[in-house]
Amino acid sequence: MAFLQTFMRYASRKPPSGSTHSLKIDDAIFYVDWVVTSAVALGYSMVSATMQGKQIETATVVVALIVLVVGVAMIPPLVRDTCYDASGKIKGWGYVILLDVIGLIFLASSVVAGVKTYGG
Repeated sequence: MAFLQTFMRYASRKPPSGSTHSLKIDDAIFYVDWVVTSAVALGYSMVSATMQGKQIETATVVVALIVLVVGVAMIPPLVRDTCYDASGKIKGWGYVILLDVIGLIFLASSVVAGVKTYGG
């Protein structure tokens, strides 16, 4: 997914004068997409499982809710204050990697919760 997003950004923008490409460091930040994807997928799988009469363990629901609250409500202000400078630019590649790892953790936790719910 990340590769396809990067390709789409590359292919759909004209490069600025004197540059061979239009990509910027911010184009490598995928954590927002991954946290939102995990939140939507997790919510959908929980509702779908409930509608199918499947039992969902209380611990799974609690962990899912914690992940959603932390990912959607708590992480963005921390990212804004920690990873970006006063002009709104990311501070460096280390922060990009950190954010993407955080996004992958949220996505993986959503997958694990879905597997536990459906017994796969």
